[in-house]
Amino acid sequence: MRLEDKVALITGGYGGMGRASARLFAQEGATVFIAGRSEERGEALAKELTDAGGTAYFVELDVVSQDQWDPAVTAVWRFHPLRVKPATRDREILDVARNPRNAGA
Repeated sequence: MRLEDKVALITGGYGGMGRASARLFAQEGATVFIAGRSEERGEALAKELTDAGGTAYFVELDVVSQDQWDPAVTAVWRFHPLRVKPATRDREILDVARNPRNAGA
């Protein structure tokens, strides 16, 4: 399982490519949060994935509504707190981007 202990928030998760992604991610061990406007369709897919042995939840989210993002992300964090690992390589790249004289140092 390549995505075990990973969490995915998939917008438009119950239709087309979102549905396919949600199924694949759940099959590979991710906890999937299906985000969309239709609770009925989102809950149906979450049940399908859970019945197949995955872990899936529905969160209401209209991606064009800024007011809905915070509650959706908070719902995800409630189940799976954000864990950030230091990205040393990215910091080095950023440092070089800010100050090219650091390249090769």
